[in-house]
Amino acid sequence: MLATEKELVEIVAQELAAGIDAALGGWMEDLQDVLDSPLSDPAKLSAIQSIVNVCKRELPVPGR
Repeated sequence: MLATEKELVEIVAQELAAGIDAALGGWMEDLQDVLDSPLSDPAKLSAIQSIVNVCKRELPVPGR
C-alpha cells in the first residue's frame, strides 16, 4: 500500500471513529437525561427503549 493510500485509510478511519464517538456520546447524554428526569420508572423504561430503537436504526450492525 502506498503512503498516500495509508493516509487516506487513516483519515477515513478517524472520521468514522469520530462519527461513532459523537453518536454514542449523544445517545449516552439522552439516556442520562432520562435517568435524571422526574419521570416514573415505567416512563423512563419506555423512553430508554425509544432511544435504544433510534440507536439500532442509526447504527446498523452487519448481519442483523
